Amino acid sequence: MNETQNKRMRELVDTLNKYAYEYYVLDNPSVSDREYDALYDELKKLESETGVRFNDSPTRIFTGCTVSINALRTKNSKRLTRECEKS
Repeated sequence: MNETQNKRMRELVDTLNKYAYEYYVLDNPSVSDREYDALYDELKKLESETGVRFNDSPTRIFTGCTVSINALRTKNSKRLTRECEKS
């Protein structure tokens, strides 16, 4: 992995985690699902290319997709379902 890839992956992880906090905790997203998904897909591609995945990467969060039934009943269920499908 080169320094440029490492830096970009760090930026993506930090940005996506910020957006997830805004979406799930604050219930006040600052980006559309489409924008989030594009960044998420970019991160997944870089992880695949480099073989590196940071411990705090959002691609680790839904691995196995253990999500409570109550979480699926919330208005955020579409994003949860989509992220589970991506993992």
